[in-house]
Amino acid sequence: MPETRIIFFQDDRGEVPVLKWLNKLLKQDRKGYANCIARIGQLAEYGFELSDPPQIYCVMVFMN
Repeated sequence: MPETRIIFFQDDRGEVPVLKWLNKLLKQDRKGYANCIARIGQLAEYGFELSDPPQIYCVMVFMN
């Protein structure tokens, strides 16, 4: 299966909130950061073939 393109929201000022959040997470929780990056990578590689969509976990973490 071809890789899935991952697109992050960018606001009118050109800021990408999820990237800002990931940078903050890297400083506060390296393990959590590594897990999110790995899951984003899996989503890119396998797309909708994943049985447990990783974006759900990352969105839940982002919201908390």
